[in-house]
Amino acid sequence: MTSLTESKTARISTLCALYFAQGFPWGLMTTALAVDILHPDERGQINGYMWGSKIVGTGIGASIMGTMLVKTSLNTTVLFQTGLVLAVMIFPLIFRERKGEKLLPWTKGKSMLPGDIATVRNPLSVVKNLLKGFSLKATFMGAIFLLTASVGDGINGAILPVLFMQNLQWEPDTYSQVVGGLGTVLEVCGALLGGFLADRMGRRKIITAGYGGFAIVAIIFGVFSIHWENTTFASAYLVTSPFFRALGAVAIFSLFMHISWTKSAATMFTSYMAISNMSSTMGNKFAGYIKDWIPFYMTFILLGILALVPLIFLIWINPDSMAKVKEQDS
Repeated sequence: MTSLTESKTARISTLCALYFAQGFPWGLMTTALAVDILHPDERGQINGYMWGSKIVGTGIGASIMGTMLVKTSLNTTVLFQTGLVLAVMIFPLIFRERKGEKLLPWTKGKSMLPGDIATVRNPLSVVKNLLKGFSLKATFMGAIFLLTASVGDGINGAILPVLFMQNLQWEPDTYSQVVGGLGTVLEVCGALLGGFLADRMGRRKIITAGYGGFAIVAIIFGVFSIHWENTTFASAYLVTSPFFRALGAVAIFSLFMHISWTKSAATMFTSYMAISNMSSTMGNKFAGYIKDWIPFYMTFILLGILALVPLIFLIWINPDSMAKVKEQDS
């Protein structure tokens, strides 16, 4: 059996399969695994594959599960979903993370776990390494960046269904077809393109392009609110904003995998992703207040500005300086 660390195809297959069926319980564990096994020069590209797989999986899952709920029953749908989750388990089972590792307890190879319980890492040492990891300006600014980066996106995701289905009187199936159809296709394209360009042009440049593009289309959509009744104009925002969002998001994953360091690098990256989720949740929460304070068109202008603000913190997040720190630490 091919070693997972030796075969790029194996790494892509396993990580994409897990992201395809990603849910909250294992989503962060999958990203932690990615930090551990991906080579630095392939993180952007494979993150693009992973994010694209997640988008496709979400779209297909919503379509299949929605249809099954209508055609069958809740019990049948849940059983089918359980079968899919069990099937995805095959991917991490059949590939080795490290050369010579046992696939299963009764197969050939050796365990990579320490034989002596005394060698298991003390949780306090993990905390110590995390504090050390965030002690640098670059890593601390990275946490501030992530805490602010998804606020605008969270607001956007919360108000779009309200605007389109309540204010603009779109039918739910029409909205779903635009978002889940061409919107999903462009989002996947944005993820793949973002991963490809991040490895070649630089992660910070692609993050700026993605977030800058998202900010521009949001501000344009807000300024020209008189054209919202035009289906083509409104649909254009629904399909272009996910493209730019995915373009920047993939580069963010690649960048923060690169700057996570110390012996708790995987835990540090997981902490970064938790901070990012917190940012999106904050945006969802703010959306409820904002729609009562300002009109919809001003909301899109505001979230466009909020998407630009975090880019300031990228100035202090230098991946090259972190490479030197990692080398000295090792």
